[in-house]
Amino acid sequence: MSVLNVVGGLVILYLALRILKSAKSENLDFKPSGDAARRTFLGAVALNVVNPNPYVFWRVVAGPILLEGWQKSMVLGISFITGFYGTFVMCLSAFIVMIGSLGRVSPKASRLLSRISFWALLAFGIYEILSGLFKVVSQYKI
Repeated sequence: MSVLNVVGGLVILYLALRILKSAKSENLDFKPSGDAARRTFLGAVALNVVNPNPYVFWRVVAGPILLEGWQKSMVLGISFITGFYGTFVMCLSAFIVMIGSLGRVSPKASRLLSRISFWALLAFGIYEILSGLFKVVSQYKI
């Protein structure tokens, strides 16, 4: 898990640097096309693969709830999965609609959003890296 924290943090820092580079070049087009859209999608996939939080969530929280519900009744297990992913998909859809509307924002607002995104990703990337390193240090008592 600590390796995933560090690798995930590095991916997040890479994405933050891409935002910074894009903001400096004043290329604030929120409608990626062609190769840019593919790179953005692959970056998002990479970020989700190395993010340890879903693995921890399903191992510690959701997995035991699902198994307990399934042992009591198959309907409880299926309803948990349906409710969880139904809510997840609805919230994600709302987020996609919100992000899709960014193309209508003024350039000044776009720059502000880019700066906020950069600083948020930078802070979160550093946090993930330090979290992974502290886990290694405490595990091996270095």
